[in-house]
Amino acid sequence: MKFFVSYSRSVQDKVREIVAALRDSGDEVWWDQDLRAGQDWWGTILNNIDACEVCLFFISEKSVQSPYCMEELRYALDRNRLVLPFVMDAPVTYPIPPEIMEGRIQYETYTGIPNQLKHRIRSTCQSIDWDQYRTRYIARPPEPNTEANDLVERLDKAAALANEGHFDEAIKRFNDVSRNDPDSYGDFCHTWIDKIRRYQDVVKHANSAALKSLAKQRWDAFLQQFTGDDFFDPLNIQAKFVVTDAPVKRTGLLSALPSQPASPPPAVKEMTAEEYLERGENRADDDYYGKIADFTEAIRLNPQYAVAYFNRGNSYYIKKEYDQAITDYSAVIVLNPQLPDAYKSRGRAYKAKDKHDQAIRDFSRVIILTPQDADAYHYRGISYRWKRDFDRAIADYDTALRINPNHPHAAKDRQRAIDAKKKQEQ
Repeated sequence: MKFFVSYSRSVQDKVREIVAALRDSGDEVWWDQDLRAGQDWWGTILNNIDACEVCLFFISEKSVQSPYCMEELRYALDRNRLVLPFVMDAPVTYPIPPEIMEGRIQYETYTGIPNQLKHRIRSTCQSIDWDQYRTRYIARPPEPNTEANDLVERLDKAAALANEGHFDEAIKRFNDVSRNDPDSYGDFCHTWIDKIRRYQDVVKHANSAALKSLAKQRWDAFLQQFTGDDFFDPLNIQAKFVVTDAPVKRTGLLSALPSQPASPPPAVKEMTAEEYLERGENRADDDYYGKIADFTEAIRLNPQYAVAYFNRGNSYYIKKEYDQAITDYSAVIVLNPQLPDAYKSRGRAYKAKDKHDQAIRDFSRVIILTPQDADAYHYRGISYRWKRDFDRAIADYDTALRINPNHPHAAKDRQRAIDAKKKQEQ
C-alpha cells in the first residue's frame, strides 16, 4: 500500500515509530521528513497525496489547530482517498475536525503500540471495497497562511503583471504556480518566463544605440519564436524598429499623375478560427508546415482554442519538435485539465526526450482520469523500463494486457522487461 501521513510535530516521535513499522512490512509511506533540499514543500505534499492510496490522519490537539494539517485532510477527502484517522493524545479534550465527524468517518485511539496499529491498518485496507475510492478531480489548493488564491486567478494576475511591464513580479508568480502544480501548469509557466526574459533581452539591446542592429535581430527571433501567442510588447519596443520612408519627390511624368492614391481593393473577408482549423485538418498528412500555419492562425483568432493547440502539438510531435509539442499540450491542459489525451500526448513527447519522470507523471494522470486506458499503462511501463524499474514496468504491462489482451506491443515489451531484469540480477 501507499500511505500519506498527516500529523503535527507534537506527536512526531510516535508517528516516526508507526512509519517505521509500516515500512518494515514493505509498505510505501511518505511523510514530511522525506522532503529533500530544493523541493517545493507544499507542492510535494500535494503530489504525495495524489500518489497515495490511504491518508493516515493522526489527530492531536495541535493537528486540528494546524491549517496545513487540515488542508491536507480536506485535499485527501476531495481526491477521494481513504482517510484513516487515529487519536494520538487521548482523552480528547478538543473538537474532532468536522470533516471527519460530518463525513461519518470512524476514528480510533492509538494504544501506543506501533505494530498493533500497523496490523489494524492493514486489516482495514484488506477489507475495503476500493471501487468506491476512485480518484476525483479537484483543483489544487494554495498553500495555507498565504495570500495565495486560486491557481488560475494567480496565473491571470501573473500574465497581467507581465503585460503591464512588471516583469520581476510576474516571473515570481509564474514560478510560484509552477512549483504548486508542475503537472498542470509547469510548462505553461516556463514558456511565459522564457518569453519575458527574452523580451527583456530585446529591450536591453534596443535601448543601446550601439546594439540597435542586434536588437532588431533579437526582436525578429522573438516574434518568430512566440508566433501564435497574443502579441507581447508591453514597452512598445516595436516602435523603435519602424522605418519611416521619406516622401518621394515627383518629377517628370510622375508629376502629371494624380497625387491621390488609387482606391484600395475591396477588403477580403478574413477566415474564422474554425475555418483555419478545418483547413489545417484537411491538409495532406505530410503537409506539417501548412497544418502548423493554419492552427497558429486559429489560435491567433481564438487564444482559448484548445483543439487548435492540440492539433498543432500533434504536428510538432510528428516533426519531432518535442519542446514545441510539449508547450502546446500544456496549453491544452491549462484550458481543460481533465482531458486525458492531452496528458497522454505530452507524456509521449516527454518520453521521446528521455524525460521519463515527467512522462510517468503524465501517464499516471491519464490512468487517474481513465483507469481502463491500456495504452497509458503500456507507455508508463516503457518509461519505467528505461528507468530500469523493471518490476513496475512488468506490472504496468500486465495491466495493459489485462485490459486489452490483444494489445499490439505490451506482450513483447513485457518480455523485454523480464529479460532485462534477469540480466540485471545475474
